[in-house]
Amino acid sequence: LAHILRSVQGGCWYLLESEDDTETIHCSDIVIPDGPSSFKVQDTVLGCYPGSEGCYVPAHVTGVGGQQVTVCLYDNTVVCCSKRDVHPLSLQKHQEVLRCIVEKEHALVGKVVIARQDSDGLFYPGKVMEHMAFPQVYLIGWKNGSTQAQNGSHLFGPMTKRHMLREGDHVLALASPKYGMSMPGQVVGSHKGQLEVEFCDGQNQLVEPTHCFRILKRYYETAVEYIVLKVEDELGGHSTEG
Repeated sequence: LAHILRSVQGGCWYLLESEDDTETIHCSDIVIPDGPSSFKVQDTVLGCYPGSEGCYVPAHVTGVGGQQVTVCLYDNTVVCCSKRDVHPLSLQKHQEVLRCIVEKEHALVGKVVIARQDSDGLFYPGKVMEHMAFPQVYLIGWKNGSTQAQNGSHLFGPMTKRHMLREGDHVLALASPKYGMSMPGQVVGSHKGQLEVEFCDGQNQLVEPTHCFRILKRYYETAVEYIVLKVEDELGGHSTEG
């Protein structure tokens, strides 16, 4: 979601997402909501991605009932939305946007990203070796030579949108430069261009903004829950061995 600031030459628009984040977008790539529409099964639409922050993706309608619309998103996720969160999209535009998304996902191959290591729930640098399955399953190669399949929602890197970070934002930030390990935290202040981050383990550190990615509060909470679960599993394993 964004606000139009003004039109500029070439039929483009400035869009405002926050006070510090503007982007020029062609008018053909702008959908202006004009209130709830009527839908029928198989209509091509934009649907709100669950757990996202105003992120809409290509979808098609699979069911309609009252003020609710069931849609199948481009990655086969099925969600039930209010009509207010579904917007008509021409078949041509639907296919164009879908091609663009698929190209971006394939373009990750060969890139270095910060990815979740499922063994402990923490995040480390790794290289995308392969786009394993549509839409967002990748093979990550770690520094020690091992590999792991990981969902794209747990990858951060060159394709991740950057934001101006402020106090109160939840972030994935570099916690251990020595090991390249990042973990969830929250920005609690700043000092001389660096961000003060309170990590989920209770430690506070100053971190360069370039080593931080903004995450949603919900993602922060589920990431911390996963880390705690892995710690408990580890402690339980040691207890059994003892």
